[in-house]
Amino acid sequence: MSPTPLARSTDLDTSHAAVPGRRKREVQKNAILWLLSTIGPMTDHQLAHEYKAQMIAKGWPATQLDSVRKRRAELKSEGRVVATGRRTGWGSGPSSMVWAVAE
Repeated sequence: MSPTPLARSTDLDTSHAAVPGRRKREVQKNAILWLLSTIGPMTDHQLAHEYKAQMIAKGWPATQLDSVRKRRAELKSEGRVVATGRRTGWGSGPSSMVWAVAE
């Protein structure tokens, strides 16, 4: 099995097999952009919570909640999402960066 760019070359074959396909990743990224545009800036934890809350109604693909963070990180690398410079806590967790759609 050839490695994919989203898994390290040192990862097990199961990690490479678990990388979602391009179409699924794009749907997830568009969903994250929609959430940030519609609801407003939020942390990765908030994004994951909102993704899960909207997933069935919007027909978005099921995903591990950590995958929402990974897709947001890809959007940041693409310049489509930016850090606001604000940090906030959500629930009982530590403070986290707040993300927004790039203008």
